[in-house]
Amino acid sequence: KMLGSADFLGSPISFVRTMGTGFYDFFNEPRQNLDSPYAFSLGVARGTQSLLKNSTWGAFNSAAKFSSTLGKGAAALTFDKPYVRERELLSREKPLHLFQGFAFGLRDFGLGCFQGVGGVVYEPIRGAYDDRLPGMVKGVGRGVIGLGLKPIIGAVDFVTRTAEGIRNTATYWDEIRRGRIRPPRYFGRDKVLETYSEDKACGQEILFTTERGKYRNEFYMHHIEEETTIVLISDTHIVSVSRFDTKQEDWHVKISEICGLETDNRGVLLHLSAYIASSAFESPTHKRVIFCRAKKRQQVYNTLLYWLQILKHPSIC
Repeated sequence: KMLGSADFLGSPISFVRTMGTGFYDFFNEPRQNLDSPYAFSLGVARGTQSLLKNSTWGAFNSAAKFSSTLGKGAAALTFDKPYVRERELLSREKPLHLFQGFAFGLRDFGLGCFQGVGGVVYEPIRGAYDDRLPGMVKGVGRGVIGLGLKPIIGAVDFVTRTAEGIRNTATYWDEIRRGRIRPPRYFGRDKVLETYSEDKACGQEILFTTERGKYRNEFYMHHIEEETTIVLISDTHIVSVSRFDTKQEDWHVKISEICGLETDNRGVLLHLSAYIASSAFESPTHKRVIFCRAKKRQQVYNTLLYWLQILKHPSIC
């Protein structure tokens, strides 16, 4: 049973089960509607629809799983950890339909070609920066391997994303009609399955939907709720959004740009290593303020300090 569910085989059990459901409905729906010609025709239509939907989903789900496994295995052979990490983050964004899958596939194919050709130049430079001559030699090796493998991986990713798009097109309208009862389950950086936490799931959902999914490829860590704002902490950014409109951010800062914390009569101040501005109409500043009530000020400060330490911020640890 475990072998039949393996992704590297295309999950044959899932394929057989889905196809079986389609064929069962194809014969069963008309059989249950023999009362009148009209009811019979509706049964034939529903059965045919189920057969087409399930056969499409099953075939392209198996294709997507098989090609995804090939891509992961080939990516590991490049010995390029940043590249593997970038592919992993991009793969978390699933296409909703065929056109989105095709667009994601073109993006991933372009990434493979760009990384493959560009790696010949920047891999030796990166290696020399990390470990001088031995690092440069290793970088040359990674660059040569990447030149041969990464465009092929990009082509495999194109097939995977297109297959995912076709698969999800088959159930697109079902998902819209069904809707969600609760936010998707939270998964951290370690990808360990935890007991469902509504608080973490809600925080992750807000992070992933802010600015049309701008932070979807980051890992949610924590969030702080105040009277009018919600402060989201990911593994890369701290993002402030309004409680009344979580789809748009008020501001964001990179974790790497935070060089200190301080409390004052307004709340908690984030000191930044560079001047930033959220828009063309805002004057550049090297501080961001998280407004909070006096009785919660120290708690917010301690929470931020704790997460900055967890994320190994160099100026805090």
